[in-house]
Amino acid sequence: MHAPPSEQHLRQLTVPSAAHPPHMVVRTGWGDEAFGSANGPALVLAPSLRAKTKAAQQATLRSAWALTQRGISLWAPSVWVRDQLVASGIASKHIVTLPFGVDPKVFAPACAAMRGFWRHRLGFEGFTFLHVGTMAPHAGLPQVVSAFARVARRHGDARLVLKSVDRLHEGPRGLAGALALLTSEDLRNVVDRISYLGEAVSQVEMAGLYQASDTYV
Repeated sequence: MHAPPSEQHLRQLTVPSAAHPPHMVVRTGWGDEAFGSANGPALVLAPSLRAKTKAAQQATLRSAWALTQRGISLWAPSVWVRDQLVASGIASKHIVTLPFGVDPKVFAPACAAMRGFWRHRLGFEGFTFLHVGTMAPHAGLPQVVSAFARVARRHGDARLVLKSVDRLHEGPRGLAGALALLTSEDLRNVVDRISYLGEAVSQVEMAGLYQASDTYV
């Protein structure tokens, strides 16, 4: 996934024995069963508080509050999640905001030659819009596809590239649902001008995808 130097550093990290008590536990969820062996603070990578029912959301918040009462910090991956936690009654002192980031040495504007390399490798032609993320309806994919259809009516060189990861998100299903909302005329106009990429790629390849595009949506 990472550039070779980073991968080498990761492989050199020492793996402790099973008997070694952890000083900190990082968990990507709300369950607290993993914190019994921690002899210090722990971080919880707080997911979105979106829930199907109000009862489920309240149960999640009760679990979060219970963790803070044990001295466990909640790691919020965005200010948006942090604000939801604070609004629900969690004291801000218990929340650490650590937004996801990128390596600026990898994700940086490319020179003309490198941009041309990536466009050729990816097969990009025309003015390319790029959308990266889940293909779920709540993330706005139907609006993105609908907006592109309107642009495509006036600009014959417009292209839309959608990037997701099939093993994490149901990309083809989400795209099919978005396309189904278009008129038959718009669908015929855009069906060959929308590309979907669902495989997992390295950070370098991901940066190349951005560098080859003209606009991010």
